[in-house]
Amino acid sequence: MELDYRGEPFYVLYPVSDEERVWYAFNWANGPLGESKTSRYSCNYDSDYFKTELLYGLYLGYPILYELGPRKYLDYFTDSAGWGMLVAKPLIYLYPESETEVTVRLDYKGRLTCTYPAPDPDGAWRVVARPDGTLTDRQGREYSYLFWEGASDGTPPDFSRSFVVRGSDTAAFLREKLSYMGLTPREYNEFIVYWLPRMQHNPWNLIAFQGKNYTDSAPLTVTPEPDSVLRVFMAYRPLDAPVSVPPQELTPFVRRGFTLVEWGGQGPEEIVQ
Repeated sequence: MELDYRGEPFYVLYPVSDEERVWYAFNWANGPLGESKTSRYSCNYDSDYFKTELLYGLYLGYPILYELGPRKYLDYFTDSAGWGMLVAKPLIYLYPESETEVTVRLDYKGRLTCTYPAPDPDGAWRVVARPDGTLTDRQGREYSYLFWEGASDGTPPDFSRSFVVRGSDTAAFLREKLSYMGLTPREYNEFIVYWLPRMQHNPWNLIAFQGKNYTDSAPLTVTPEPDSVLRVFMAYRPLDAPVSVPPQELTPFVRRGFTLVEWGGQGPEEIVQ
């Protein structure tokens, strides 16, 4: 592998720890690999190595160099023909004012990797929803929510405004922010239980709740149309040290009438081939 100067900074996020996976021998302009310092080099590669310039997202316009290593150790990277960020565990809750037959259709800009329950052959979920959120399918089976997961073809998440949170403070941070945005204790506790094991042991986390860039990539059509919709989608990246970034402003959500609530997220490891 060679290094070519192009004058574009990128960030090294992972420390040198494993000779099998990290090319630790390079000396970078601003310090050794693993110190999260700005460097003015980019990678030239051949077919045996993954393409670092595909990995954008932490700072707008700056590539993120996660690790340097052979493809055989990094099978979750893809080539330039296509790559996807795994949208992990979005859950859709439905709260009508009275028992209602509801059809939910997801027009996802990517590839669905898992759904539960499985939608009908035309791609729509059809359930009877009750005010407490209980869903019943045509076979009489009950569910607490609709689950889907997918590999997105869309743009990477936006971290231009975000939160820098110590890993050990993740649970308290999520509880506070998710409650402020309008999730109930049941909803935000399910969110925290899923994401906390992935985040709490990182020294720091960069966290941003996505908006239109997410909802445009996964539009929902619901019949009858809900009176209020809350879709919470968190993206995060682990950090070795805190960074300076403008804080994100969040908006509280007011439930009224038939309410749809969704939460999901995406971390750095959720990259699929």
